[in-house]
Amino acid sequence: MTGVAEREIQTPCGWCGNAIVQPATGRKKHYCDRSCRQRAYELRAAQRRHQADVDTGRIRTVPAPRIGGATPRRRCHLREIVCGGIPVERTA
Repeated sequence: MTGVAEREIQTPCGWCGNAIVQPATGRKKHYCDRSCRQRAYELRAAQRRHQADVDTGRIRTVPAPRIGGATPRRRCHLREIVCGGIPVERTA
């Protein structure tokens, strides 16, 4: 026997989806290369940090209630005062 034979099994990379030919012995590869493994680690670490922030209450999981509901009416009212009650066309 010369060299290490490779398995015929090909699995997709856990990050980019490229095919990986698995080695005949040892652990199964999950990523096609070191950069894919690093990107996957960075994503997992960011997810852990985000979940920790949610758990401590630093980040909300639901949107905050809207605060500025009266602002457009106030602007319209101000426009009427400045223009003397004359409707003004809005320019972009």
